[in-house]
Amino acid sequence: MKSDADRDVERIVNRTANRIAAEFDKMIADLPETAAGQMAVEEVVRKLTGLQPWSIDLIMEDPDIRCINSDLF
Repeated sequence: MKSDADRDVERIVNRTANRIAAEFDKMIADLPETAAGQMAVEEVVRKLTGLQPWSIDLIMEDPDIRCINSDLF
């Protein structure tokens, strides 16, 4: 059984993931037709690397995070 703290963490993580996903969808929808969505996503990741270097380091260094969706590739 999950503790209240675990449920709180799960709720916050889900909310944040949903917000980020919605913002990516909005960004892609707002781009001009001639713009490449993948390039825009790459630019967001590049910007995040400067703004949140610890999170990118975590993603790159933690094998558990890197292989979450490895079956997609």
